[in-house]
Amino acid sequence: MNNTVASTATALPSIPAQPTAAEQSLPTLKPGFRLVPTLIGRPDNAAPVWIECPSWCHIDHANDRQVAIEDVWHSGDFVDLELPHRDGKELLAYFRLGLDPYSNDPAKRRTFVYGEDGDAVDGRYMDPQHIRDFCDRTEAAITQLRALADAAEATGGDSDPDMDEALRRVREGRTA
Repeated sequence: MNNTVASTATALPSIPAQPTAAEQSLPTLKPGFRLVPTLIGRPDNAAPVWIECPSWCHIDHANDRQVAIEDVWHSGDFVDLELPHRDGKELLAYFRLGLDPYSNDPAKRRTFVYGEDGDAVDGRYMDPQHIRDFCDRTEAAITQLRALADAAEATGGDSDPDMDEALRRVREGRTA
């Protein structure tokens, strides 16, 4: 310590001694996270702050200015579930990873899956088990859908339209 620092420390004993550069260590990042610059503040007074960001997050925090650090959240790539049809395809639902580290909801402070259909006002927050259950049900439905495709292909569309109409009437409880 040089004399100026020593005399200041003696004159101001309530100021704790600060570690030297050699004594300081870098913060340890959680596995799967990285440090990224994040723009925080009002438009006329924003400054970059370094935050932990999950490796799957694709938000450009350096350009996605937030007023406060508590407003920062993380979002992953979308996984789309589409319905193909003769006229193209239609988006049924989409899902992504999310993390809101400052949320009032403790479940959102852990990585979750967020899904929405694009029509509802709000989407749905899901934990990993919700997604696993959904996948199990979806895989069962896929098996049934493949069977429908196989049956449609097996008949080849060669049925007689009059027979189709007669079958429809019988199924409706009417006479053929």
